[in-house]
Amino acid sequence: MKLRSKFMVCFLAFALIPILIIGTINYFQTRLSNINSAFDTLRVQENLSKISIQDKINTIAAMGKKDSSNTIIRNYMKTINNSKKDDTLKNNIKDGFKSTKEDFSYYANIALTDKNGKCTVDASGILENMDLAKNDYFIKAKEDSKTYISSVKKSQSTGNPVIVISEPIFVDNQFQGVLLQSIDLTNMSQNLINSISIGKTGGVFVVENDGTMIIHKDKGEIFNKNFLNVNAANKILKDKKGTIEYTYKGEDKLAAYDYDSNLGWIFVATIGKSELMGTSNTVLKTTVILSLIAIISSILLSLIITKRLSAPIIKVSEAMNRLSEGDFTINVHSESKDEIGHMSRKLDNTIKSVRGSVAEVKNTSVSIGEDINILSKNSSEMVTSVNEVSNAIQDVAAGSTSQAEDLMDVVNMVSDFTKELEETNNRLVKVNCEIKDSEEKAKQGSEEINLLIQNICEVKEKFDAVLEKVNNLSGSVSQIGSITDVINDISEKTNLLALNAAIEAARAGEHGKGFAVVAEEVRKLAEQSKDSSHEIIQLVKSIYSETNEVKSTSSGVGDVLESQAESANNTIIILYDIIDAVKDISSLMNEANDSLGSVMENKKSIFR
Repeated sequence: MKLRSKFMVCFLAFALIPILIIGTINYFQTRLSNINSAFDTLRVQENLSKISIQDKINTIAAMGKKDSSNTIIRNYMKTINNSKKDDTLKNNIKDGFKSTKEDFSYYANIALTDKNGKCTVDASGILENMDLAKNDYFIKAKEDSKTYISSVKKSQSTGNPVIVISEPIFVDNQFQGVLLQSIDLTNMSQNLINSISIGKTGGVFVVENDGTMIIHKDKGEIFNKNFLNVNAANKILKDKKGTIEYTYKGEDKLAAYDYDSNLGWIFVATIGKSELMGTSNTVLKTTVILSLIAIISSILLSLIITKRLSAPIIKVSEAMNRLSEGDFTINVHSESKDEIGHMSRKLDNTIKSVRGSVAEVKNTSVSIGEDINILSKNSSEMVTSVNEVSNAIQDVAAGSTSQAEDLMDVVNMVSDFTKELEETNNRLVKVNCEIKDSEEKAKQGSEEINLLIQNICEVKEKFDAVLEKVNNLSGSVSQIGSITDVINDISEKTNLLALNAAIEAARAGEHGKGFAVVAEEVRKLAEQSKDSSHEIIQLVKSIYSETNEVKSTSSGVGDVLESQAESANNTIIILYDIIDAVKDISSLMNEANDSLGSVMENKKSIFR
């Protein structure tokens, strides 16, 4: 890389690195500050929404408590509970309820029930004469004798989410009925929550403990549990208060949430994270613009500075190149007061000094050249004298050279003969080793054959014992045949006796029936014995035949074993002959080896 390029890289690095570091730090600090500020805003908004709802519900509850003490309402309740009617009072009360409902849009309905839970008056006319005794808002108000706020319910008339604030009515400490105020949360949220704007995309919604949406800008979300599909839902429902970052439909969001223990509602304020990144993105864009400006400025500035810095350096570099080629006529001038100017002046002084030295060397070389010419003439005369002496020496050496050549031929022949003797000696040593190895293997073979003969003898002895057992078995088989003949004869006689017994039993008539049965069984046993003895005879014949075959085969095997033993003995005799021959060869090889050794010693004495 050239010096100018190095300067430019350094300038760019010094300019960009601080800007990038400061820009990155500012970006992340601004981003963190925006997120913290957004969480603060969200907490304020959700808290404001919660307080607004609480205040409105508390106000409505206070109005209900006041109306429950109204003389007209108390007189009317006392009248109807005494099974009387007063249509004038009823109409006055109904008109008052309607007027209140029209004045305050968040009222869904206002109604009265008697002490048994039957609705007697309501502003909308939907609930009149309906039995509301089984509803929680009637039961709780009657049992607890205080204001009760119900859970969120779906309005039968509008389908909107509503809550019922019930206030018990007492006259002379006697329960007379309940004042019911049904609040439309949709209408209330439009005035109190939906009107709250958090940036362009933010807002507030309310869910119950089970994740049911009860207040939301999108009416399609009301009474749905789609909130549970949000990845942050479980944490919000569990913690009930705090802040969180989450993703919904691919968009990163921030949320702050808080819990109203009286209502059992969780108020959640959210805003899109991308909306907060405006300032951070501005910082990022500013950093990029500053980086581009710094790059352009650094390039221009580095070009100007490097040109000024590199010009004298380039001049010095060119002078050094000419010096390397042997040109000492150059001059290096510099008016600069910096290090480069100082270096240029030092180089110029060095060139001048070297130039003077070169001139002196040149003059000295001319003088040396003249001396060399004189020395060359003297050397020529000496060479002539040396040549004459050399010719005389060559004549003397010619005679001795011929004798030396003849002697060298003899030496070469002796050397070749020595090599052949050494090779022969090596081969004899190798053959001697092979002979000794063959002798050892022959001994091992004879030992193995001796062992084989012993094994054959043992096999023959055991085989003779087997053959004797087979002969004994043949005799036993013959005895079994005789025994079966006796059994067969006994069975025939038993069969004949059983037949006679059966005849006698038949003559005896009724008294001989039992004996006849026994005789029949005896006859059957005799028949079975006869059949079994016949089978035994057949089996004995088969065994006898096979035993004879075994005897015949055994005789052949015995002959083979005797033949193998004889062959093994002959093999041992041959091996012993081989061992003796090998020993003779080994002794001859040793004698030849000794002769070669004496020849080698004589050769050495010749060359001493």
